[in-house]
Amino acid sequence: MDTFSTDEALKLSFAIYRINKNYYKETVYDKDGNVSFWGNKDAIKFMFALKAISEGSKNHWVPEQFEPVEVTNEDVAALESARSHFKRYTFLMIGNDLSQFQRDTFAAFSSEECTPKNVGFVAYVPAMIQRELHDLAYRRRLKTDFVDSVHYNVDSSISGELEILRSFYLKDYNLYSYIAGVGGNLVHFNKDKKYEIGSKYSIRAKAKKHEIEYDTRLPMTKLNYVKLSYIEEK
Repeated sequence: MDTFSTDEALKLSFAIYRINKNYYKETVYDKDGNVSFWGNKDAIKFMFALKAISEGSKNHWVPEQFEPVEVTNEDVAALESARSHFKRYTFLMIGNDLSQFQRDTFAAFSSEECTPKNVGFVAYVPAMIQRELHDLAYRRRLKTDFVDSVHYNVDSSISGELEILRSFYLKDYNLYSYIAGVGGNLVHFNKDKKYEIGSKYSIRAKAKKHEIEYDTRLPMTKLNYVKLSYIEEK
């Protein structure tokens, strides 16, 4: 891959994220060996290779099954929103409030040229912003609706309406870890089933131990023997 305009690479990054509806670090194949999703970074590289080939280069290769990505107005608008989102990074850097990964991604985003060294960071920008927006909304929700959260007594029975607030996939255990709200209190539990954020259930469970929610430091209770019944939206 040669050096290309970061602006062009970012537009492609948002287009590929829209098409994949996700971020894939590597290209995903089905059981027959066919491509299910092109890795976001791979797709950017192939688009640049196609451009180089169209300009007469014979030093680039693109898989026959790769279909060119078309950038839409939606992708351009998403990039402009990203620029607004990253403005806050300037102040966060002053306060040393960014991780090294955030700093590297911001540096790639801010550079004029997209290179083989930083194309992976550029490809991840849409997913990173989506994650950070979700995290901001999550923290605001907790500080508004769960600011009075208290611990349930250990071994007590828990019942009522539960709302899924956040989820994490625990790859080593093949489980999903959930943070949810019950009656204004925060709870935490693991399940082998995936539940959508914002979905609501009737819950029956036992309080196992007291915990503290990491981002807001609010009281949270770990649950055991969790049984959920979906509540239909009216």
